[in-house]
Amino acid sequence: MIGATTYVTTDIAAVPLLWVMPLAIYLLSFILAFGRWPAVLHRLVVAATVPVILTVFFLIVSGFRQRIWITVLWHFLLLFLVALACHGELALTRPSARHLTQFYLLISVGACSAGSSTR
Repeated sequence: MIGATTYVTTDIAAVPLLWVMPLAIYLLSFILAFGRWPAVLHRLVVAATVPVILTVFFLIVSGFRQRIWITVLWHFLLLFLVALACHGELALTRPSARHLTQFYLLISVGACSAGSSTR
């Protein structure tokens, strides 16, 4: 999320409050993944992630010029798919209700430690 936000807001378009969109996309993917969606849909998202990664990578490396909003949409789509795939894996591997408190606590600790290492 931080990489997509930094790239879009500094290298593509310096638009005020554009950083809100990647945050909303990230949180939406978390909500969708933990909302009891089927495993078939998760496999579809994981399969669609690789072609989108390759497409965005090609667009960055090739220097192909397109409208700014299309470039931003490609990056936001990639962020959504990767976040949904990762959150889907987390949701599918979550423990029983007895151990959920510890599970969510460890997720939070991991997020805090990853956030503090970027400063």
